[in-house]
Formats: sequence, structure tokens, C-alpha cells
Amino acid sequence: MAALSGDEELKRLYAAGDMYDLFATTHLGLVGNRKAAKQLFLSYAYGMSRKALIDAAFALGVDRQKAKEAFRLFQQYENWKKSVWAEFQRTGRVTTVFGNHYRRTGAGQLTGKEQRSAVSQVVQGTASLIFKRALLAVAPIGDVRVVLPMHDALLFEHTLADTPAKVIDAFEGVMTDVLNSMVNGKASISDFAELGRPEHGFQGG
Repeated sequence: MAALSGDEELKRLYAAGDMYDLFATTHLGLVGNRKAAKQLFLSYAYGMSRKALIDAAFALGVDRQKAKEAFRLFQQYENWKKSVWAEFQRTGRVTTVFGNHYRRTGAGQLTGKEQRSAVSQVVQGTASLIFKRALLAVAPIGDVRVVLPMHDALLFEHTLADTPAKVIDAFEGVMTDVLNSMVNGKASISDFAELGRPEHGFQGG
């Protein structure tokens, strides 16, 4: 979202660390409640109405004025969202950065559901294709045996100690390259323990 929209506040949050934890702490006053902040942010990002968003934030313990101020921060993202809706309205389709199209089946003014679907297609469609390209970048690493790709994560087996770092480099490099260095790709590794076997799970950023 940060890269596609060019929103400076989103890019700052993303670069600073765990953006949902930072958003919870610095903008919503929800210290230690990353899950709630993530729910609120994604609801906002995909088009929940402002009133419903503020009500949802208040129900989670956020001061109404603080919630209003928090969701005013992403003006460039708002402009980008509106440009996606305008394209969908005008041409009947939206595209990912790879050129994959999502076509509209209805007519007339966009419904709320169509607005959410349009933004989701551009963001999630782009992310899905980045992930697939990253899998292709991992494939030549001889020590990797792919066990299971999972949405935005990869479970793999390896024997050499430096293999996880190579997998991270592959995923981060693909993300950075595809998004034209608007953001630097992030990836992390965590153990997936099963009878002491050297398996790792990759989590994309």
C-alpha cells in the first residue's frame, strides 16, 4: 500500500518497524494491542466508511478525536484510493503492477463493495504476484526444499546454516525490485519445530 500509493506516512510507519504495533502505540493509544490496530487499519485501507471506522475504534477503546486524527494522516493514500475507484468507474477494470486485470461486471456508480474490491485487487493482487515471483527466486537455492507455500508465507526445509539468509535475501530483493524501491522489502524467518527437524517458515512483509 505504501509503495503503490506513495503515501509518506505509510512509508514511514513501514520503514520504522512493525507498522501495526507502531500505529497502535503512536496514533491510536492502543499500547500492546497490535491486533486491534491491524483490524482498524485494514478496515480503513479497504474502504470502511469514516463513521463506521470511528465507531469501531471507539468500541475498541480509542478516543474518538484521536481516531479521527489518526485516519487523517494518510492523505496521499486517500487520493490514491480515489484514483483506483475513478479508473474502475471509467474503464471498468483495475490492474496490478504486473498488468493483471480485474474487470467490473456491474454498471453505474460504484457500490461500496466494488470500491473495496477494486483496492483489494490492486494491493492483494500485486502482493500475490510478488510472492509467486519470490518463490521462483528461491527455487534455484539448492539447499531449499519447499514444503508448503501459504498465502504470504513459505514453509521450507534446509540443511545448511546460511540457507535462511539466502531465502530472506531472495524475498526482500524481489519485493524491492518489483516496487521500484519505493519501499525496501522485508522478510523474516522463524522456526517451525517438528521433531527437531531444520524447517523454517518465511513471513513476507
